[in-house]
Amino acid sequence: MPFTNPEPEEIKALLQRVKTIAVVGFSPKPGRPSHNIARQMQRFGFRIVPVRPGISEGLGEKAYPDLVSVPEPIDLVNVFRSGEHVPEVVDQCLRLGIKNIWMQEGAEHEESAERARGRHDRDHGPLHHARLHEAVPWVAAYTFSHRPRTISPR
Repeated sequence: MPFTNPEPEEIKALLQRVKTIAVVGFSPKPGRPSHNIARQMQRFGFRIVPVRPGISEGLGEKAYPDLVSVPEPIDLVNVFRSGEHVPEVVDQCLRLGIKNIWMQEGAEHEESAERARGRHDRDHGPLHHARLHEAVPWVAAYTFSHRPRTISPR
């Protein structure tokens, strides 16, 4: 079954439930999409867990070399790795019981997305950056007006 992006309302509903986002392929370089999107999500109150071998922290949070090393529960995995690395990330998500996987543009791997869909009721395949940014301001406004969360300035 070929992938199609979820409708904006589905994205908004998911983001309202999410608290912790692991960013696989996080870059410590501010000009990179993985860094910028993670920083934006953090500003809206989401807890960001950078996942990248070789770094100790990102955006003020402890970084981990892989998902298996993260000691706390993860609500969503945002994948910024090239397609050939996606099967390993999906394998880790399935082993850990993580049900929400967003494969950013360029991180597509249809076979892995099918495997995730077969094991879970929710897989969000390639979610384009623009679609994610469309949903974030609405979610932030809803979250802060209806379910206040503490945001620490970064």
